[in-house]
Amino acid sequence: MKQNNKWYRILVGCLLIFLIGMVAFPQGSKSEAAETSTVKSVTITYPEGQTSATAFVDTLSLHFTLDVPKMAEGEQTHITFGQPNSLGYNRASFNIGGSFQVTPDATGFTLTALQNTTPQLVQVAIPANYTANVSGIETIPLSIELNGQTTSVNMTIKEYKDTVDKNELVKKIPLGFTADGNLEWAAYYNYNQLAVSGSADYPFVFQDTVGANQVLVKDSISAYKVSEPIAADGSRNLTHDSYDFDMSNFLQKEATNTGWNYENPSFKGFPSLTGGTLPNTASYYIVYETKVTDDGTSLYTNELYTQGVINGNGSEPIRIQDRSPAQFQAAGQGSGDSDNLVGSLIFEKADSADTSIKLAGATFTLTDPTTQEIFATITTDETGVGSLSDIPYGSYVLQETKAPEGYQLSDKTYPVTISEDQQKVDLGTISNDKTPPPVEPKGSLTFEKVDSADPTIKLADATFQLTNQATQEVFATITTDEAGLGSLNDIPAGEYTLQETKAPEGYQLSDKTFPVTISTDQQKIDLGKISNNKTPPPVEPKGSLTFEKVDSTDATIKLADATFQLINQASQEVYATITTDKTGLGSLSDIPAGEYTLKETKAPEGYQLSDKTYPVTISKDQQTVDLKNIPNTKVPSNPVTPVEPTTPDQPEKPSKPITPSCPIIPSVPATPSASTPITPVDVAGKTTRIVSEVTPSAPIQTLPTTGDTSNDTLPWFGGLLILSTGGYFLIRRKG
Repeated sequence: MKQNNKWYRILVGCLLIFLIGMVAFPQGSKSEAAETSTVKSVTITYPEGQTSATAFVDTLSLHFTLDVPKMAEGEQTHITFGQPNSLGYNRASFNIGGSFQVTPDATGFTLTALQNTTPQLVQVAIPANYTANVSGIETIPLSIELNGQTTSVNMTIKEYKDTVDKNELVKKIPLGFTADGNLEWAAYYNYNQLAVSGSADYPFVFQDTVGANQVLVKDSISAYKVSEPIAADGSRNLTHDSYDFDMSNFLQKEATNTGWNYENPSFKGFPSLTGGTLPNTASYYIVYETKVTDDGTSLYTNELYTQGVINGNGSEPIRIQDRSPAQFQAAGQGSGDSDNLVGSLIFEKADSADTSIKLAGATFTLTDPTTQEIFATITTDETGVGSLSDIPYGSYVLQETKAPEGYQLSDKTYPVTISEDQQKVDLGTISNDKTPPPVEPKGSLTFEKVDSADPTIKLADATFQLTNQATQEVFATITTDEAGLGSLNDIPAGEYTLQETKAPEGYQLSDKTFPVTISTDQQKIDLGKISNNKTPPPVEPKGSLTFEKVDSTDATIKLADATFQLINQASQEVYATITTDKTGLGSLSDIPAGEYTLKETKAPEGYQLSDKTYPVTISKDQQTVDLKNIPNTKVPSNPVTPVEPTTPDQPEKPSKPITPSCPIIPSVPATPSASTPITPVDVAGKTTRIVSEVTPSAPIQTLPTTGDTSNDTLPWFGGLLILSTGGYFLIRRKG
């Protein structure tokens, strides 16, 4: 028995798991419609026979058609009106059958499900007044937002106009509901600008009486001055001037929940905050609110009363009074309707060649053709069946968006109409063709090689490589023909790069690359014109030459004004003359390539001309030549001009020498003492070397210097010395 109970518990547990699984993972192929409400339409109706509503006075009605999905009991959705909108409407809630409740509020209204509902079209009507004045006739847009969807409708509002009766002292009018649900009232005081006062037997009275089902909101009382209460055409000026603190404060203090009642027999004007009185001829626009205590009431009343005296033409004052009752017929409660206007759709997906083969995994969308919005998505199950229920009445289009695996997507569409007469739509079998085996697409490539400056010049023999981007292998080599055309056929699908590898003769190679994509959708590629720039003529290199002219013994001494010639070795023509500047620098630029010789043609002042030459080569590889230092030797200072020797007279034939009785023995000449060498003296930057001579025992006859006068005794003395010496040696040889 225990064993049986055990198996019974196991069986019950499995059944529970199965039921939970069925609920958590429902079978079927449909995808539910969007789980949010949408606004299908918004329209406005005006009073019968009118195409507009007069501000403050007329009631218009806003009609909403809402597409509401399944809602659980207590679930809500809110319809929001654009703000500010100056709409006044009843805030009382109302029901739509037993399914929904509508609750108006300051920003729109809330739709609440009173029970679990099916998808429905819900109609809601909201009566309203326009509580702001306009100029002439104006079109006022009203936006409506629901779940992120915004739509708009235009309200046509007509200007409210009023006239001022010549006997008017006060007038009261309703302005309608405010955004927070209060009623707003306006009072026009003394728009004829009479000098009103009070007397003992007829005191001044200013009284406001709030009607039933409302209380005065005292701090809402606001009074405004009106300097020109009557317009030029005799109509009431509905605008006002600045806020009047004195009048506003006075009325707020006098007010109670039911209005105010001010009486003063000595009235000469309303009291001010400073203890004085306001002008008794002043006109005021007074506006205030009353709080509604019963939303179910549709008629609200209010009354304004004033009395006083004014001066007449005679001596007796004239008594005046004015009573202005006002009533506001509130827009009635809203209303609505709903219908369970839904139907269903079913179809079967099969192979076009063999309908016994059912196709799972095909996806369809059901779309509203008017709004192009997708109502639902349907996917076929394992048996190929696609179905959907709870489709609101209307016209739709069914279209396949994803084909079953191995089949082609069908572009056929199917109209679907759900109505009272056709709540169940069966489309039967919808077939698909199998996907044919893929055909490897092949493509072609063409382009034209042209001169960049003149595209009419076509360039032959340009070579290109077409490289597969995936493998980086060269697929083909293309050479342009005589017409400059390059082309290639039978290129397999893929991504390629076209690059020039050899330019046409006389043109530069382009480094630009061209992407080429061959695909099923793009099988013919025409790159158009591909241009090349001509190879520019070679630029002959030019160079420069620099050197520095210095003293041969001291390179820190720079020598200016040395002149050189640069001679072209090939033509032996002087190319240029260069003169060193004050820093000793010689330079020359823009020297064409070639072999040259630099030669000094004029030495610096005080220096000897150098006969040395310097080869200079300018080439592409050697454009800058620096010869560094080129030295010069100084000219010797004070040079001795040699004296041309005088030819001596021929000696007479010597007679026989006389033998002396006593031969003369020559004495040894005394050794001359050498004087100390004198150090050279630098005079004015030029070095002068003074050489010390041997001092002889007899006075020394110095050589003449340049500019000295000649000494005639010197030649004679020399000749005598020569003869004496010759005679001496002759005598000795004979002896």
